Amino acid sequence: MIEDEVVISSKAYLSDCTIKSRAFIGLGATINSNCFIESYGVLAAGAVLEPNSRIKEGEVWAGNPARKVRNISV
Repeated sequence: MIEDEVVISSKAYLSDCTIKSRAFIGLGATINSNCFIESYGVLAAGAVLEPNSRIKEGEVWAGNPARKVRNISV
């Protein structure tokens, strides 16, 4: 499920996930099964989100495997 005002960059791969409003998915990012990205969550370019992961509101995740790197003010 993908809600309103979500930015999904090119070459991103999504599989069986939920992305809430105003989230951002970077260029070439991978989101695996059962992942949940809350509003204003950010997955950086090239990041790989492992199955069953959750990005909370205002968090930025990066890397392979993706990990939280910082918070942003919403």
